[in-house]
Amino acid sequence: MDPFLLTEHVINLMNGKERVLEIGTGSGVMAIILASQCQLSDTTITAVEIQSSLYEVAKKNITSNGMQSKIKLIHDDIIKMKSREKGGEFDMVISNPPYQKKNSSRINHDTEKAIAKHEITLDMEQLICCAAYFLKQNGSLHLIYPAGRTRELLYNMKHHKIEISYIRFVHSDTKSHAKLVIVSGIKNSCTKLSILPPIFLK
Repeated sequence: MDPFLLTEHVINLMNGKERVLEIGTGSGVMAIILASQCQLSDTTITAVEIQSSLYEVAKKNITSNGMQSKIKLIHDDIIKMKSREKGGEFDMVISNPPYQKKNSSRINHDTEKAIAKHEITLDMEQLICCAAYFLKQNGSLHLIYPAGRTRELLYNMKHHKIEISYIRFVHSDTKSHAKLVIVSGIKNSCTKLSILPPIFLK
């Protein structure tokens, strides 16, 4: 559900002219959904994936959905890209990143699954640092994380001069504590914080 929740949130904030960067596209689900919703607009999406196997899956998915003209897929490490690419080029950065800290639980022996689940190649601070670098002034960052990491998430965004604009909690049901949090922020901008109504999955 995570990519669908974040994509729905992002679509509601778009004007149809954005250059979007997705960090860690995985199988390309979020990029494809965004592209399908923005087919008649000037929005373009650059999707970056570090893992070779997932890059190949994303490439097949993008092709089979006919989204090659809307999505530029890159097989690379976003940290290395930051060291050689020009910054300030994107209006929006989105990511559904690995949720768990490297040493927070047992790491899967399957390298692909481990990287997708744990912060092995990219942790929260590195992700937000890269996002801030690639964003234009007043560009927006949109992330989804476990609700238990909300304080850490807000701290890192503010540390990299991304002012929080929206917070939305996601609950499994009306009786449970928040499971996830969707957070948006604006680079180098004074903006009013809006806490959106929670989402209940059932």
